[in-house]
Amino acid sequence: MILNAMVENLDNWDVVLQNAGSIRIKRDLQNEITQGNLMEILPFDNQIVNCQLQGKYLKQILEKGSTQGRTYLQYKTNRLEFDDDEFYNVVTVDYLQKGKDGYEEFKQSTNCKPVYSSQVQLVKKYLKKLVNFNYF
Repeated sequence: MILNAMVENLDNWDVVLQNAGSIRIKRDLQNEITQGNLMEILPFDNQIVNCQLQGKYLKQILEKGSTQGRTYLQYKTNRLEFDDDEFYNVVTVDYLQKGKDGYEEFKQSTNCKPVYSSQVQLVKKYLKKLVNFNYF
């Protein structure tokens, strides 16, 4: 759902990444959600950024993200493969872009721009668009 919110509301991306450790919820929510529930799901309310990242670093991140236990990454891409020397538009949370959770390769990113100031608000906007979804 969180990746879908990012994909649906943001343009100009090759890869959208989210660290699974920032998503917190211990119960099932059905059709109704409150602002409090959103803060429970995304308690860190990260900023969303779009950066340029060279393919060789992006491949390292994706490889690491598939094997790192609690710090694994969830991602969507519109590419089948990445060229080591080409630069790609990567949308992620500012926490990862700063190289946190062991993803130092993000420090090689360039032209980073904030594209959404609140991940909670981005998800809220996405949920409001869904049919049969009630937001209180």
